[in-house]
Amino acid sequence: MDRLEMFVEASTRLTGFSRVELFGTGAAKEYLETLEAVLETPVLDTLFAAIGDLVTDHATEAEIAGSILSDPVLAPIVKNVIVLWYCGTWQQLPDTWRASHGCSPKDTTRVVSANSYLSGLQWKLVGAHPPGGDMQGFASWSRPPRGEER
Repeated sequence: MDRLEMFVEASTRLTGFSRVELFGTGAAKEYLETLEAVLETPVLDTLFAAIGDLVTDHATEAEIAGSILSDPVLAPIVKNVIVLWYCGTWQQLPDTWRASHGCSPKDTTRVVSANSYLSGLQWKLVGAHPPGGDMQGFASWSRPPRGEER
């Protein structure tokens, strides 16, 4: 399994969205490239070794939480990956983490791209459109999100 497949497969367990939904955002490759640009090679290799073990063992969300999300090196990265999928932003890793594991000039809090903002899972989750991202029609702000009509 290549890195992109492994990344998306692990992300299904981290986000609760299916592979089809994650690939459907059009941002999977960009998110993986963001991760690769931010992390030093040894940390990236450790992350993908852990992800590979969990994916091939078909770990559940609870098993992932018990392993990767409790690992002091990997947890901040994995939390950022979750935020990346939902909000399209990369959050700078904590200063203590950066001091111990190195830092990249790309490790800054930022919206990764216009597409990442538009394709954030947060919009799908709440049944809304990203502000300024889609043409919704006159006075669309005055109507409740789809599925929330009263």
